[in-house]
Amino acid sequence: SGESKVIVATVAFGMGVHHDSVRWVIHFSMPPSIQHYQQESGRCGRDGRPAISILMASPFDI
Repeated sequence: SGESKVIVATVAFGMGVHHDSVRWVIHFSMPPSIQHYQQESGRCGRDGRPAISILMASPFDI
C-alpha cells in the first residue's frame, strides 16, 4: 500500500515532519533539555487521538 509503519529518524528529520497518524515517539537517548523532549514528543498525536512518547534512558544519562 506504500504506507510506512515504522520510521527511524534523526531530530533534524523530525522537526520538519507533520503526519497526523504518528502514534508513538521513542527516544533512544536523553534529549539535551526538557524543551527538546517536548518538541520531539509533540510529533505524535497531532490529530488529537491518543499517542505515546517513551524515553529510554540509562543511569548514565541522568
